[in-house]
Amino acid sequence: MKCWKCERELPNDESFYRLRRYLGRRAGYEFTPICTQCFPNLESYHQRLHWHLPAPCTRCGRIVILEAWRDPPCQDVFCSRECQTSVWNARSYAKHRRPPPERACAVCDERFQPKRTDAIYCSSRCKQAAYRAAKVR
Repeated sequence: MKCWKCERELPNDESFYRLRRYLGRRAGYEFTPICTQCFPNLESYHQRLHWHLPAPCTRCGRIVILEAWRDPPCQDVFCSRECQTSVWNARSYAKHRRPPPERACAVCDERFQPKRTDAIYCSSRCKQAAYRAAKVR
């Protein structure tokens, strides 16, 4: 991750300001990292804004200082769009992922827990037996 002003690579242990920049009507907002050395040199508008206390990123643990455009702050703090997307995708997957119900094999009628939602045979042996039976017909 690079500082927006000086384009210096920010080390993982260094805290930074996450500024919300408006890119236009169609593009919306972008979250921009700014290092602590460049922040005092920004326009006075950004310095007059309220800032939350430093908090660790929910995913990677980097220390982030958020712009207080949302009060109170969210439960989750993200240092980048990648961290945000990763956490949201993991939560969505965990929420919607349910094991398929137990069912009976189409060949031997044995009950089994399928690994896939569309599985109809308990083993490759039963799958092969069904294939051979269908091939003979």
